[in-house]
Amino acid sequence: MKVGFEQIGAVVASFEAAAGTKAGALVKLTANGQVGPCSADGDIPAGVVTSLGEGLAAVQVAGYVEVPCDTALTVGWQAVASSADGELEKATAAGRDALVVWVDAAAGRCGVFL
Repeated sequence: MKVGFEQIGAVVASFEAAAGTKAGALVKLTANGQVGPCSADGDIPAGVVTSLGEGLAAVQVAGYVEVPCDTALTVGWQAVASSADGELEKATAAGRDALVVWVDAAAGRCGVFL
C-alpha cells in the first residue's frame, strides 16, 4: 500500500497575478485580490500557484501541497513562512500554521497541509 495525500482538502481561488508570479511557487497577498511571489524572509504564504493565465493566478489556499522547502524543516504542526528564495521554512516570528507530513532534505521538497 502506498501512502498518498494528493488533492486532500484542496481549495483553489482565483487572484490577479502580480508581475513575477510563477506556477508552482509560494505567493503572498500583495494588494486587494492580488498575489505575488514570496520574495522576503518571513513572508507568510497565501498559498501555491497551480496555474496562470490571462493575468490571473489559480492559488491553492488550503489542503495538501508539495513545495520547495528549507532542509531544516521538520514534520509536525508548526508555523511556517517563506524564505527570500521562496522556500517554505519554520517561521521565526509570525507564520501560518501547517502540518508538514514529509520532508526530503536531499531534494529540498516537502509535503504540507495548509
